Amino acid sequence: MNLNFPANSSLRTPSAAGGISHRLKPSDIIVKDKHGFTSQEVSLYGAFTMEDVTFRDPPPETMYQQVVLQDNKLWIFTQKSKLLAKKELGEGNMTVRDTKQIVDDPSHLKRARIRKMFVDDSGSHCFLISDTELFYNHWDSDFIYRIDVFTPEHFNMREGTSTQQLAIKSLDIKVIEDNLFEVVAGTTDGHILHACYMAQPREGDCAIIEKFDVLFQNDDQEPIDDIRVVLIKGFVSILAVSSTKLYQFVGKDEGLKVVLQKYKTEPKLRTEHCITTPARKGALQEEQKADGQASALGRDVTEQPKLQLYY
Repeated sequence: MNLNFPANSSLRTPSAAGGISHRLKPSDIIVKDKHGFTSQEVSLYGAFTMEDVTFRDPPPETMYQQVVLQDNKLWIFTQKSKLLAKKELGEGNMTVRDTKQIVDDPSHLKRARIRKMFVDDSGSHCFLISDTELFYNHWDSDFIYRIDVFTPEHFNMREGTSTQQLAIKSLDIKVIEDNLFEVVAGTTDGHILHACYMAQPREGDCAIIEKFDVLFQNDDQEPIDDIRVVLIKGFVSILAVSSTKLYQFVGKDEGLKVVLQKYKTEPKLRTEHCITTPARKGALQEEQKADGQASALGRDVTEQPKLQLYY
């Protein structure tokens, strides 16, 4: 997604506190669905207090490819020059630190095909995701650290899987303490990988505690479109979704690897904690039958509802 901003690199964001300032009015549209839940339709400008964010020393371009705001920390990844710009926001129009350093790493970012930027909830850990590599930057660091995700063994695990077919599709992390964190990544051929790293911002490094290893693979090789780690009162839940299945991996908060390994060694648990959406007849087929026409290509047409994670 490309976001175009004015030449002075000024953009508008919801208030740093994240609070909704809009109050209900009789004119607001309130909708109740069949389950009894109500929702209110308001405009973005009506629901949030908008603030101008202007860089004193703006990045040398205004074509922003990715913008993420987490815990008052604003991350911007540019499209043409491929730079990371960071700015910490405060209450109102005040800025805690006017301009964070602009990270420019020609050896990595200039050659990489970055598809997505991931920033954790604390706003401290940023991953730029390419097809087979991750590029890590800590909020307090000027350095980009390159991480090779796949080893030759990954490419040989499945018959017919080529380098072009195997790529990173989704990612999430769990911070253990300070700069020690675990990473889970979903791939285009249905693998879930796990690794553990220790960020070292002052040294410009990211030490490998455990390298990436495959801890789950689905049978139909559907891409893991999204993956999310959720902590609930001493337990951890890892949710992973493909186009037709929702997987849940649950265990005590003893580490993501421990939870995933349990499901790797006990296939029965995977069956018990997996939901498959049923295929349904396509709208085209229903219309054709209503008109007395033959189904397309002489066979039934079915479509599979696509699952998505919302959080």
